[in-house]
Amino acid sequence: MSIKKLGAVLVAALALAAIGASSASAAVETHAVQWYTGTTAAGVTTLTGDTAVTARSNGVAHLTGELNGQAYDLSTEEIECVGCNITNEEVTGKAGKVAIGKGQIMFKNVKVTKPEKCTVNGVTSGGASEAEGTVTTRALTVHADWMDTNAANQRDFVQFLPQTGTVFAGLQFVGAECPIAGKFNVTGSVFGESENNTEVMAKEQGLVFSAAVQTTTGASLKLGPTNVTTLTGTGIFETDEVAGAKKFFGDK
Repeated sequence: MSIKKLGAVLVAALALAAIGASSASAAVETHAVQWYTGTTAAGVTTLTGDTAVTARSNGVAHLTGELNGQAYDLSTEEIECVGCNITNEEVTGKAGKVAIGKGQIMFKNVKVTKPEKCTVNGVTSGGASEAEGTVTTRALTVHADWMDTNAANQRDFVQFLPQTGTVFAGLQFVGAECPIAGKFNVTGSVFGESENNTEVMAKEQGLVFSAAVQTTTGASLKLGPTNVTTLTGTGIFETDEVAGAKKFFGDK
């Protein structure tokens, strides 16, 4: 697998630009995958230790669904990776080291386009409210070792899930006339599908989130106890710089 995995690893979970249907199909299965890095496209080696990753949104990301009978639509064009890094690590039940990522995704300047008269902010694990328009996920683990069972699709899938427990992020809707005012947990996990095929080395990797990807992988995020929420958009991930030069990365 390739660069796209790296992209997936980092975000997240969440944030990203609106996008059309994915090429995903059928189901996914785990594969033996590791991260590779280098400063030239031809000179790549297996990643040892950790390397930092940054993220940005490529367009507008949306979180949509229905809560207490009320449709909602949250949108943002700004995401940031907080403490994000990738590494090859031994995981229980898998032979050898596999491509893993860790960190948090911060969504900035989040707007509530539905319903009207609402604003939103994140809620920390301790119950504190973040600044208006800022939503930060819990600490996430990224597993970049999934592929479509349909061999014709050579793009990989990256899973974002909470490092502990089931809470992905906390949300608070605010407003005296907001029909869904209150604090709610987003639970579960989400997959992104790489824009590049596996074994493609690049300075940056795109990861696509959509309803089609979630259908393929069988994963879901829920806002409140039972309401499925859908993340759509594209996140762009890059490795840190080395001696002023962008590092190439990928997975295979």
